[in-house]
Amino acid sequence: MIKIILFCKPYLRKHTVALSSYILLCIVVGLFSLIKPYITGSFLDYLTGSDRCYSLVHYCIFFFFTMILSIFVGYASNRLYVYLQTKLGFELNCSVITHVHKLRLSYLDKQDTAYLNQRINNDSNALMTFCISVVQNVVIQSVTLFVSVVVIFSFDALIATVFFVLIPIYFVVYSLLKKHIFSASFLLKEQQANFFGKLYEQFTHIKLLKIHSISSEFLTRLYDSFNKLLKCAYNYQNTTYLFSGLDSVVVGIAQMFLFLYGGSLVLLGKLSIGQFTIISNYFGIMLGSARYFFSLGKTVQDNMVSLKRLEEIEFLEQSPIGETRLDHIDDISITDYSKSYEGNNIISSFSIKFTKGNIYTISGPNGSGKTTIVNSILGLDIGEYSGKIRINGLPLEKIDMQNARKHLFGVVEQEPMLFEDTISYNIWLGRVSEGKKLNDYIDMLGLQSFLSNLSNGLQTRIGENAANLSGGEKQKISIIRALIKDPEVVILDEPTSALDRESAEKLKIHLQSIKNQKTIIIVSHDTTFHDISDTVVFLPRFVE
Repeated sequence: MIKIILFCKPYLRKHTVALSSYILLCIVVGLFSLIKPYITGSFLDYLTGSDRCYSLVHYCIFFFFTMILSIFVGYASNRLYVYLQTKLGFELNCSVITHVHKLRLSYLDKQDTAYLNQRINNDSNALMTFCISVVQNVVIQSVTLFVSVVVIFSFDALIATVFFVLIPIYFVVYSLLKKHIFSASFLLKEQQANFFGKLYEQFTHIKLLKIHSISSEFLTRLYDSFNKLLKCAYNYQNTTYLFSGLDSVVVGIAQMFLFLYGGSLVLLGKLSIGQFTIISNYFGIMLGSARYFFSLGKTVQDNMVSLKRLEEIEFLEQSPIGETRLDHIDDISITDYSKSYEGNNIISSFSIKFTKGNIYTISGPNGSGKTTIVNSILGLDIGEYSGKIRINGLPLEKIDMQNARKHLFGVVEQEPMLFEDTISYNIWLGRVSEGKKLNDYIDMLGLQSFLSNLSNGLQTRIGENAANLSGGEKQKISIIRALIKDPEVVILDEPTSALDRESAEKLKIHLQSIKNQKTIIIVSHDTTFHDISDTVVFLPRFVE
């Protein structure tokens, strides 16, 4: 438990005031609950020993105001709980996502993103819910336990003593089952995340399903995953039910003792009905508090699973980021560069130097490593190739490539990637927009008629997977996004694969007009840009 609290401590500390207020309100609510059994027992004794009806009104008024006050305080505590649970879960989620953003692409490319999203979100919320609950309940249950013991001791010491005998029995039950609970919980959470991943792919691959008519085969994958989930759920249920069953047996035996011993004291006239009611209620409250502390062990084991899974992600190696920040790029040199993927060589012993004021075209068939070189120039796979890549004479490992990609590189992806947001956002990506520059690019690429036909123009939202845009429109938006940054280095990966001829020619003219201030690298398997290139590099498909 301490390990979980320490993991979440930085987030909890940011909300100390709200958390302290929440605990205080919960204690007040708990005290209201503790008062009620005493009021009820005293009321029963009053009924059997008094004939004055006006005191009944006093009891009712006191009970009513206690109830109303409890409701208002309970509302305030619930309100704070919602704030803390939602805010803290979100903050931890964002922290882990930020870490994921910095992981190596070679790892992320192999991940099921739906599974990863489900896993991070569920585990983050589970840990924060656990922490808030533990901080609150440890305080409240401790107060409840202490008050209950004091009240019972004031009536009968033997009953309180029996309660303390139950403590080692609870400990033995928990110790026997804690490893099984952890294992069953871990398998269940993993399979839940896998199942949601399989469920997600039923929607993300609909076009592929239709093309190949494999709907039934894909549903079989979902059923297989569900059956594994169901098996894990049964296993977890068996383990936890065994724990709760043994727990119920221990509590049942204690309750039987209370009935036998307490009941005999009532029959002998040593306890009143009201006193027995008070003892019985506080004995139940006391057992409930004790059960909380021992069931806490099971809850801890469940949440240790979430902690372990988040730590697995946080311990993954991030892409290295150097300390040197560049404000310009004069040249990029690649020396004796080789790259392989899963044991297969993609490119071997490649060398080239790109300098400002020139246009370079890297040509070659599919699979020859053109895009691979671009990814390496951008610093997306530092340490995963042999050879050296330097910018302005500095190795990439020493350069803050994250900052360089943001400010100095403009990239047109081979497959344009657009967010489900407005066209404007997809061009500026949160930067301050400049109308004139944008209009110039819209005119250059012939997007005026397209935008004028949209009801909201640049503020039109792009749908999921940019399904409401054509390939050419997506590519034009991607080109504008890269050029409007006014970057030092422009990289265009297959920039004309979906462009009309007129737009392609205008793009070529524009690249020529800006080349003196920039390094322009064009990746293409055809000869479209050869006539404006200062250097054309042909990459053959690597054959060992």
